[in-house]
Amino acid sequence: MKCKVCDQLLNEYEAVKKDPVTKQYLDTCTYCLNMSRSKTISKMEEEESFREENSYTNDENCDTIS
Repeated sequence: MKCKVCDQLLNEYEAVKKDPVTKQYLDTCTYCLNMSRSKTISKMEEEESFREENSYTNDENCDTIS
């Protein structure tokens, strides 16, 4: 089996590694997985920061449905 990203042959560990959340096979080599992890974490931090900046803390700023 080959890595979906770089087309390198996967070792036995990489070939059976599953995502802890979705339980689907990753089919990604360790190098590509580690490289994508940092980008994923930074993207998640960006989104969390955006949500915090744009969240409403009191009812005056929220629209209500009548």
